[in-house]
Amino acid sequence: CFSMEHIKFCHLGFLDENFDSKIFELIGDVDILMIDLCESSNLNESSVRTILESIDPKAVLAMGVEPKSSFFSKIIKEEELERLDFLELSSKTSLASDKRSYFMLNKS
Repeated sequence: CFSMEHIKFCHLGFLDENFDSKIFELIGDVDILMIDLCESSNLNESSVRTILESIDPKAVLAMGVEPKSSFFSKIIKEEELERLDFLELSSKTSLASDKRSYFMLNKS
């Protein structure tokens, strides 16, 4: 995890479904969670839901995603997803405070 301009980012990388839940205590509050949600991810649907509920980020940046995949669509509804060419935040207040945002970067 790292912070920039008072925004805390957390990149989970290749976490697998056998993660220790104590990791969430170490991570703490997160504004933007970057998580691998591709079909070949080491995580199953239940693990991803546990991670999202435990960390409770303001926004999720989905990585490695093919948006039409069945795995991805079980976790994030198409209408919740915002596709972007790049993610630009001017401050923490740029993130929605009343609901979780889901982003995916377009392939360039």
